[in-house]
Amino acid sequence: MFGSYLVELVIGLSFLFAVLGIVTSAVTETVLSVLKTRSAHLQEWLEQWSQQLLQSADPQQQGQASFSLEALQQHPLVASQGREGKMPSYLPPEQFAAAFLQLLAMPFSQTCIGQDLATAEKGLRLHIDGLRGDGLKQALHALLNDAASQAVDGTTLVEALKNQTTQWLDSSMSRIEGWTKRHGKKFSLAIALAICLAFNVNALEVMRALSADPQLRTQMATAAVQYVPKVCDDTAANKTAEEKIACLRGRTQDAVSALGPLPRLGIGWDAKPAFLTATDRTLAIGHFLVWLVGVACAAFAASLGGDFWFKWIGDVVRLTGYKPGKKDAEPEAPTPSLMQRLVLRR
Repeated sequence: MFGSYLVELVIGLSFLFAVLGIVTSAVTETVLSVLKTRSAHLQEWLEQWSQQLLQSADPQQQGQASFSLEALQQHPLVASQGREGKMPSYLPPEQFAAAFLQLLAMPFSQTCIGQDLATAEKGLRLHIDGLRGDGLKQALHALLNDAASQAVDGTTLVEALKNQTTQWLDSSMSRIEGWTKRHGKKFSLAIALAICLAFNVNALEVMRALSADPQLRTQMATAAVQYVPKVCDDTAANKTAEEKIACLRGRTQDAVSALGPLPRLGIGWDAKPAFLTATDRTLAIGHFLVWLVGVACAAFAASLGGDFWFKWIGDVVRLTGYKPGKKDAEPEAPTPSLMQRLVLRR
């Protein structure tokens, strides 16, 4: 469908971007871990979330104390997720929901367990109406409505309410991962640019090297296709920062080894860029602008992350049917004629 030259060039260049993306992601995760960005975003979300629940149209509204952010953070199910009293970077929705409902002192054992559905639902609604905070009441009544539609008695109503609360908190906390990703993209782009500048990674120079050397191009494409199945999953939201960094470090070492010697790709400062050796000033400026464009392209590609490029490599392989290391079959020897066979026998 496509010529092997174009396919191998695309795969080889994508593999370089994937390796740069892995290195960039590893450094970015380390920076985010040191700055405790995820913990800060979780704390920010908890403050906004608690304020929305406790807001009331009537400042003088009377009712029993529902819960406080301090009490929630000190709850054993929440505090145990952090280290030495520090805010964790991730809260499992099941434990968060259990802590949230316990702080509300929901009367499960008195009014729900062993009761019929109507009695249990009535008792929970009376308890919710006695809480303080219009936002909290509206949220709990909505959750109770969904739970009641799935329950058959008081016991199943309790379980359904816990499940509904878990799903609600899980979907609400998805905003935290979005904040962290947007924050991390800024770091990734800056880190990728710093790496490309430090190691003189010029996408245009790498493309030129791959285009001029068929053997190098084939080796890069083969290494890329063989490395794709080894990619581990480091994108799961429930992984800790330490687990992500450890995964990325292992991937970085394997990927750089698979990439091979960097000078053959025109990477590094051993071979000086053309703008450093040009004698004419105008020509030097032109070479510098071209070099800068190549470095910027490599940095932007690396900031997309290794997973993006490995997925792209897999799509290219499936689309084109490319098989790594495939060599042309050797031509078969011509069948000797009758006269030749007679001569050979003699």
